[in-house]
Amino acid sequence: MERSEHAALKIEVTDPQSICVRAASPAANAWWLFCVLIFAVKLLLLWLDSTPKLFLGDSGAYIWTALTGWIPSDRSYFYGYLVRWLAVWPHSFGPLLLSQMFVSAVTAIVFALICSRFFEMSNRLSFFFGLMCALDPCQLVWERYVMTETFSLLVYVLVLYWSLAYLRDRRLWQLAIVQALSVLLIGFRMSFLPVVQACTILLPLIAFARCGIPALRKRSEARAPEGGVLTTGLTHVIASIAMMFVTHGAYKYANGWLSNREPAYLFDAGAYLAAVWAPALAPSDASDLRFGEIIANGPQFKIQDLRSRNAQQYGKGLLIDRWQKTLERMIALRERPPSTRCDTGRLKLSGSPWKLTWDIGTPDPFSGTPEPIPAMPR
Repeated sequence: MERSEHAALKIEVTDPQSICVRAASPAANAWWLFCVLIFAVKLLLLWLDSTPKLFLGDSGAYIWTALTGWIPSDRSYFYGYLVRWLAVWPHSFGPLLLSQMFVSAVTAIVFALICSRFFEMSNRLSFFFGLMCALDPCQLVWERYVMTETFSLLVYVLVLYWSLAYLRDRRLWQLAIVQALSVLLIGFRMSFLPVVQACTILLPLIAFARCGIPALRKRSEARAPEGGVLTTGLTHVIASIAMMFVTHGAYKYANGWLSNREPAYLFDAGAYLAAVWAPALAPSDASDLRFGEIIANGPQFKIQDLRSRNAQQYGKGLLIDRWQKTLERMIALRERPPSTRCDTGRLKLSGSPWKLTWDIGTPDPFSGTPEPIPAMPR
C-alpha cells in the first residue's frame, strides 16, 4: 500500500513534464514533415524540368564574372562567384540549379516560420502559406535561371525574419545580424539598397516607439523608466547607423579593390539614372554641352519612348552608347571639356529645383591611358 502511494506521488510529479513533451512532439514532427514535403515537391519539379535558362545580358554578366573574375560596374557581383563555384568548376549547371532549388525550399520554410512565430498563425495556416511560397510561379521560374533572384530572396527573407525578431525582443545583437545580412543582400541585389538604408533607421524607431511616444507626450507618471527607454532607443539608432556605415564601407572598399577603382557601391549608376530619366531630359539639363547635344538629337534614337529606357543604356546608337563614343573621340583628341570632367555630369530636370548627380561610369579621359573595358556579352 505504501509503495503504491509513492508510485502515485511519483507519477503526479513527473506528469506535467511528460505532458509538455507529448504536446511538443507532434508540433515538432509536423514541422519536420512539412520540411520533407517542401523538399520533395522541389525535387520533383526539378526532375520534371532541369533545363537551365539564361536572361542576357544579366546572366551573361554573371557568367563573365565566373569565368574571368570581372566585376560588373552596374550590378552586384556576389552571384557571379557562386556561378563559378557551382557551375564553372563542376563544368555543369546542374549543381547550380540544385543549389537554387535547395535555397528556394529554405525560403519557403523560413516564410512559414515567420507566419507561425511572429504572426501567431496556426501550424496548418503557416504550412499552407509556406507551400504556396514554394509553388509560386515566379519562384519556380527563377530557380531555373542563371539569375541572382533565388539567392537574394532567401537573404531578404532572413533579413525580414531577424527584423521581426528585433522588433519583438529589441536586442542589439539581433540588429547586428540584420545589418550583416543586409550587406550580404545588396551584394546579391543592389536594388535592395534603399530598403536596407531605410530600415537602418526605421527598425529602432519602430521598436521603441511604443514606449517612447508616451514619454514624449508626458502622459506617463513613471517618467524615469521611459526616459531610460528613450535613451536605449537612441543608442540603438546610433548603433544601427554606425553598423551600416562600417558594413557598407567594407563592401564599397572590397568592390573598389576588386575593380581597381575607388570604393563605391556601383560605377555605372549614373548611366542607369540617365537612361531611366531619358524621356524627361532636355539639353539644358546637362552641364556638359556635348551631352546636351546628344539629348537635343534624342528624336533620332527615340529618347522620348518610355519603353526604350532600358535600351537607352545598353543599345547601340542610343543615349549611353553615343556618349561613350563621344568620350572615345575626346580621349583620342585629348580635348578638355569646357566646364566639367567628362565622366561626370549634373542633371537638373526641367521645372525642378533639385539636381541629380550621376557618374556616367567611364574613365576620365584626362587622367592618362584609360583602362580597357572587357568585351562582355550583352
